[in-house]
Formats: sequence, C-alpha cells, structure tokens
Amino acid sequence: MKKHFLLFAIIFSLYSCAQRAIKPIELPKRDAILDSQPTEPSFPGGPEAFNNLIRAGVIAENIDCTRNERQVSSIEFVVERDGSITDVKTSGKSSRLNTEALRVVESIRQKWTPGTLNDVNIRFRVHQTFSLVCE
Repeated sequence: MKKHFLLFAIIFSLYSCAQRAIKPIELPKRDAILDSQPTEPSFPGGPEAFNNLIRAGVIAENIDCTRNERQVSSIEFVVERDGSITDVKTSGKSSRLNTEALRVVESIRQKWTPGTLNDVNIRFRVHQTFSLVCE
C-alpha cells in the first residue's frame, strides 16, 4: 500500500509541478509603426444584429418617451481578446436612454469575434450608435 501511495505521489508531483511553455504574444510597441491593418472585431450577424439585441433588451418604462422624437446614445466598449465586452460607456442627451443602453449592453453575454493584428487577438475599442424613436 505504501508503494502505491509513493508511486501516486511521485506521478502527481510530476503533473502538478510541470510547467507548460507559453508562447508570448508580440504586441506592437507604443511608438511602433504598424505594417498591417488590424482587423476589427465583429458581432455574429453584424452591427444590425447587435442593435436589434439592444432594442430587444430595452425596457420602455426606463426611458423618457414624453416627446415623440428620436433619441440617440453613443455606446463605447472594449472587445477583449476572448470576445467579451468590458469598459462600457455611453453618452448622449438622454441620461435615461444612456443608463438603459449601458444596462442592456453590460447584460449581453454573447461573445464577439475579437479583432486581430498579425493573426493575434487584440483588445479593440468599439464605437456604436444606438437610436430609438418613441411613439
């Protein structure tokens, strides 16, 4: 029994202490001149699908629809290397629409296809305009 335990301990320590070599990602230096154009991230179905997802998540009671006019919110966020969304910011005249757009975008769990540079996934800031007409 002791031999089996000792053998198990040796094998376990080999697996737990072994280190995998990780290939470092070469990102451009701050003042580097890029030879290639980065590929922008994309949402499955395109920007219209993303806007439709936002529209579907908006709760009308959270928006000021006293005037029948077009309301616009600029949405800015970062698409991470894994396709997730972080650092969401909104701006526009309607603070209630901005707050609602922020809530909806932060609740989206569907991942984007990340942007790439030289076949390496990169973080990418995306600017999207969202408009809504109250009727």
